[in-house]
Amino acid sequence: GSLAVDLGPALTGRWLSNGSLPCSGCWNGTAGVCKKDAPYDAATGLYLSVTQRECAPLIAARDVSGYALCPEGFSLCNSKFLQVINIATTFSAVPPTIQGLFAELKLDGRLRNYPASGPIEAGTRTRSGTITGEFGEPCVTIDALTAADEAGVDGAYAGALSQDTITLHFNQLTNQADLPTTLTQAQVDALLYFECSGQPCPNFASAYTGTWVTRGALKISVISANDVYPYKKTADPALTPSLGTLTAHIRPGVNLRNFPAQCQFGSPSSPNLGGSFGPSNIAIVRLEVDDPRDLDTTFGDGDTLTLTFSHDTDMAGS
Repeated sequence: GSLAVDLGPALTGRWLSNGSLPCSGCWNGTAGVCKKDAPYDAATGLYLSVTQRECAPLIAARDVSGYALCPEGFSLCNSKFLQVINIATTFSAVPPTIQGLFAELKLDGRLRNYPASGPIEAGTRTRSGTITGEFGEPCVTIDALTAADEAGVDGAYAGALSQDTITLHFNQLTNQADLPTTLTQAQVDALLYFECSGQPCPNFASAYTGTWVTRGALKISVISANDVYPYKKTADPALTPSLGTLTAHIRPGVNLRNFPAQCQFGSPSSPNLGGSFGPSNIAIVRLEVDDPRDLDTTFGDGDTLTLTFSHDTDMAGS
């Protein structure tokens, strides 16, 4: 057998013992899935005694993958599993990708069933499905979560004239979770969820879409947010998306990988939301002085100045 594409200059392989059948052609009184190696005649270039040989069972020792081994001087006489191992320190020009690589048998591999009863098979009829699994731990992370108001008209989240967006910036190109470039609200919901101040906030918006701006950046466009404060007065203000408190989380089980796909899929979480939802809309609409005790007619001890702002504020973080 042979891989259908060139994976690089330094490959080795081994047949695995898992599920191997008892050998045929064993010497009387011997049995097992391992058969004594045939002696090699260097003069003729042939192996001797290739039929009737001593057989033996697997021993307790295991290989690096945890599979049982044959005794010294013995080899498996059949196997369903061929493990190909890359021993190079450099990658091929086009590295193998998850759900991209496949294998098929070559005629000069001369692979048959065991015991041999059929012809040598090769070509596309022997082709495998595309490769599954992973080449390492999850490697995709969310480097930043950024707010923006593409209209630049106000600093309020989901204001009437705003075109607010929330963009996830990944640490590398992704496979876009096998999704199209433009996502519906349902597709966004299946891909990720948001938390506000550590609490799930599924009503962060009432209508929104998603767009893969690049393979490394996903933009959520907020169309309306009727179920969050201040648009819904009874809503909890803590569940309104805000700078420094909103985070995004990829749902467990989503097939989000690097591109080309090689590492394991994961469920990364973002840092807190940065950026802004537009220019500041906070203004002082009233400045009022008062002497609560009416002691005099000049500014003095106990007199107050009260500033009224156009919107609720975060009290400058106090």
